[in-house]
Amino acid sequence: MPPVSAQVTTAAPRTAPRRGRRLFAVVMFAIGLVPATAVAKAVGPTQAACPGPTYSVVSGDSWSRIASRQKVSMTALMNANGATTATVIHPGQTLCLPVTNSSPATTTPTTPTPTTPATTTTAPAIASTVAIDIFPVQGPCSYVDTFGAPRSGGRSHEGVDIIAKAGQYVYAVKDGVLTKKYVDAPGSLSGNGWRLTIADGTYFFYAHLSTFASGLSVGSAVKAGQIIGLVGMTGDAPIPHTHFEVHPGGGAAVDPYPTARAACG
Repeated sequence: MPPVSAQVTTAAPRTAPRRGRRLFAVVMFAIGLVPATAVAKAVGPTQAACPGPTYSVVSGDSWSRIASRQKVSMTALMNANGATTATVIHPGQTLCLPVTNSSPATTTPTTPTPTTPATTTTAPAIASTVAIDIFPVQGPCSYVDTFGAPRSGGRSHEGVDIIAKAGQYVYAVKDGVLTKKYVDAPGSLSGNGWRLTIADGTYFFYAHLSTFASGLSVGSAVKAGQIIGLVGMTGDAPIPHTHFEVHPGGGAAVDPYPTARAACG
């Protein structure tokens, strides 16, 4: 928070009300001089409080992006810092990384029988990165990683918002089939949109289109790079953009930012 400048008059007050106003100005001036470092310390942990490894926040970081890079779950990362998705982080801030139990438990050695070999169970990956062949929106455009950010009604953001001019093309990111069509209506969050499903069950969700490409309907097969609609702001969209989600294997949404970034370089 930048310091707040203020002017304090040096003229002698003539009446009691003027002294009150001068005192108020001095108090406000003092409040404005609270250093930004004091405010920064009020958000998030300090390195000294971390029981294990730490991470220094850089420009462009978000909770989900840090979790993906460090190969930990976003929930574990936020728990380690006593944070929620609404907690603000800033460049230069030190975060605690979740402590993993690397010390093996002490057990009594046993000899496995020849017919029962020992097996090792590998924990599933936190999120699989899905590759796409084409970036979803015609350039120029812009986007940042806002996956997991809080939304109205207790929801969290499950996609990436690609900001572009109204009327720019929206593309099929891979060969697949349009399996669901969303039509704008009063109270709709998504507005006009498509669900594009590929062979392994993974689907991509597009929202806020101004209109659909002609000749397409549910069941239409499309090719990567084919125009499926135009950028708009239907549904709950304050500015023209395309909301884009990735659902590996048809399951829950994962952070689409790495997928989108890999596609556009």
